[in-house]
Amino acid sequence: MTTNQPFLAINQHLTDFAPITLPEMESVKLMDRSEVKFTIPVVKLADILASVQDHYRILEMKDTRIFDYETLYFDTPSMDLYHQHHAGHLNRCKIRFRNYVDTNTSFFEIKLKNNKGRTIKTRIPDQLSELNEIGEQSSAFLETKTAYKSDQFQPAVWVFYSRLTLVSTCSAERITIDLNLRFRSGDKQKHFTQMAVVEVKQEKKHANSVFLDLMQKRRFKQSGMSKYCLGVASLFDQVKRNRFKPKLNFLNKINNFHATITASRPTQFV
Repeated sequence: MTTNQPFLAINQHLTDFAPITLPEMESVKLMDRSEVKFTIPVVKLADILASVQDHYRILEMKDTRIFDYETLYFDTPSMDLYHQHHAGHLNRCKIRFRNYVDTNTSFFEIKLKNNKGRTIKTRIPDQLSELNEIGEQSSAFLETKTAYKSDQFQPAVWVFYSRLTLVSTCSAERITIDLNLRFRSGDKQKHFTQMAVVEVKQEKKHANSVFLDLMQKRRFKQSGMSKYCLGVASLFDQVKRNRFKPKLNFLNKINNFHATITASRPTQFV
């Protein structure tokens, strides 16, 4: 992966975390959870990681601690799922295929945000078809979990990123940190490579968290905008985005500012 100084600093700090294996993480899968999201400049991340390293372990597989993800989100032709999120509806869902590139495993996933503010994820192992369609097995799963049918949906947005996962040493809490975020739909692309998307996932809302305490101390504000909505709002001209516009403007400003700075530095390879 080509990268620059902020990413080198992040990699250096990752070696200071104690590792946790995938089987050990089974107790904190948190498929039914409370979520808190942040979007922060990548240049701030190394210092944050250094501040929490004694309280979290990091997922490690085959000596690797940052993993590549590919996700294809589906929506209706009129982008109903996106617009439900934009309107703030509860009991809304996202439908996607997610491929874990490093292990070459793929799942069809349904992610529901219910009226109690809980995020519930269900999934089955399945491969995306060559035509990027929802196949028979996943179609049946969709119908058992929702009121939708697969023929209502079409591919909407590809999302690509690299993820590191932290697990609390003292509570049911996982933190995912997504880097090098890129979106694609048809021939349109948008990159947010200077931003890190952080999701704090807990069994119970407002549970004690060293990470959340640090975010409050550093005055990082929560961000409720999902990666899917960020991708759609960035790539599609015809969708509503009034509710997301202030956040979009902020993210573009920060991303462009730091991209200008890092462009003046020599590229490194790790």
